[in-house]
Amino acid sequence: MAAYNANRAVPDRDKIDPKQGVCWAAATVSLLEFYGASTSPHTKPTVNDMFYKTVKNARDKVYITHNLATGLPTGYQDDVLQDMFDQYRVTRYKTGYNFRDSEWIYSWLKETINKGEACIFSIPEHEMPGCGYIRFKASYYTKTSRIKPVEKYFDFVVVNDTWDESGSFESQYSYYPAELIDTRFLESVVLDRSFCLTTVIEK
Repeated sequence: MAAYNANRAVPDRDKIDPKQGVCWAAATVSLLEFYGASTSPHTKPTVNDMFYKTVKNARDKVYITHNLATGLPTGYQDDVLQDMFDQYRVTRYKTGYNFRDSEWIYSWLKETINKGEACIFSIPEHEMPGCGYIRFKASYYTKTSRIKPVEKYFDFVVVNDTWDESGSFESQYSYYPAELIDTRFLESVVLDRSFCLTTVIEK
């Protein structure tokens, strides 16, 4: 889990493990980059600075606890993103999020991607930039259909994990089965660990 010095208000830069408990911050930085974050009209911040300040802001606002490894409650992702948009001069856009059923979330994600917009796709205990979607067609035989294969389509959300195995901020893509976005699963988890989509729209 992420190391944290409780004697400090904010963890040291070197003490933040980008692969443990701070996926929400990495996702936020990805959207800041996408929407042109800046510290002045002609100055762009570094990825590391944005990452550190995103974690610091969330700690100052008490969105997260002293222990970074506990992560960020899903309902706060919108607040974190909007705070950092304001701090980094991304003034043309505002953020919003919603908890809905699986079909709605997947449809909205596809619509967002098709418009060339960015979003953060949240599953229980993990937030990732949603960057695409894909459908695979599979043909297979079963005990009852040995002559003619059965055909089935599988939908996946394409997400950017935002870091590689070394912990550096590099693009690494994963596929999340859309069929797992299931409201029945929400009955067994608390609200702040449910599926959610955080989107960005122009003001």
